[in-house]
Amino acid sequence: GSLLGSLGGGDGPPPLCGDGGGGGPGDDDPREEEFEIPVLPQGQRLVIHILSTWGDRHYVGLNGLEVFCSSGEPLRPALIRADPPDINVLPAYGKDPRVVGNLVDGVNRTQDDMHLWLAPFTPGRSHVLYLDFGAACRLAMIRVWNYNKSRIHSFRGVKEVEMQLDGRCIFRGEIAKASGTLSGGLDQFGDTILFTTDDEILEAMSRFDETFQSEAGGPDGRASDEELLQRPRTADGEGDERPFTQAGFRDDDHLAQKVTASPSVDLQPDHSMEHIPGMFTGKSE
Repeated sequence: GSLLGSLGGGDGPPPLCGDGGGGGPGDDDPREEEFEIPVLPQGQRLVIHILSTWGDRHYVGLNGLEVFCSSGEPLRPALIRADPPDINVLPAYGKDPRVVGNLVDGVNRTQDDMHLWLAPFTPGRSHVLYLDFGAACRLAMIRVWNYNKSRIHSFRGVKEVEMQLDGRCIFRGEIAKASGTLSGGLDQFGDTILFTTDDEILEAMSRFDETFQSEAGGPDGRASDEELLQRPRTADGEGDERPFTQAGFRDDDHLAQKVTASPSVDLQPDHSMEHIPGMFTGKSE
């Protein structure tokens, strides 16, 4: 069948890990047991269940997703979709740029709406991302860039997630909240899930990984216009009515985009990925 048909087209999301049906985390749940990350899981279709946000009751979002295979090379999905797809499914929207394709556009350390994904979040409902790589491959790493629009709106980021590869549970846990700024190391933007501790694979990934290469000289973190104008508050976390959210465009966003598009400088080969904080590491067998 078509790729679209394979990505959850119409039959509803697949069941959660260790679960005969849908639903979020609950009491006496078999999914509460200790979970061990598999080593180099193989498959074609990655499904990410988003179970909760960092506190926002109305919206959920991400900045980006990066997937690397066992050769060390980045995997670009042949197709990506989400359910719900984005906030354009809500009344009063229709042209918001924060669509799911932005998750794999390679621009992740950003606060630019043109590179973010945002969807309505409804507690108790399913919120699922589907990625199809076009062919089976062994996954070595998944990096999740959490929603980083601002300090306030970082609470729209994903918190508890479950990931399945061709129906097999490969990750269950919490993704770190982004800081809402552009400063700091990788651990300030989300989490990196490792499915291997093999030194050769880690070294190969470090050669292909533009984010890892650019860690030596990250951008300075100026407070965004939005942060300067708004005082921290419980914002979207309270109340039952979904607040309106509007994408913004700033001149310095486009300038930053040109800067990040410039070629990265390779780090010395003796830099090891093991020292990057915020990583989940799979156990070797």
